Amino acid sequence: MGIARQTVYDICKRVDYKFSIERKNGSGRKANKMPRKKRKALVNDADGKLGVSLRKLGRKYRIDKKYVSNILKQSDVVLKYRKSAPKYSEKQKTEQKYKLR
Repeated sequence: MGIARQTVYDICKRVDYKFSIERKNGSGRKANKMPRKKRKALVNDADGKLGVSLRKLGRKYRIDKKYVSNILKQSDVVLKYRKSAPKYSEKQKTEQKYKLR
């Protein structure tokens, strides 16, 4: 079934004592948001630069790459990557040389 035996027993115990089975509001891990200064520095590191890696930015600021992506999306920053030049045949290379002169 994929559920730990102790979890099943804990749920049964809660039902017996007429406690709620639902998740309590406010339980769980608190969200730590990045300070405004650090967010601005992150955006400046990525904005207008070529080939910036989300993983490198995440390691630099000690946050997850998905969180880096979310911050950049909110700031309307579009990451730019290098595009490789197309491969030309010998005939195309010679034609390009004459066209460029």
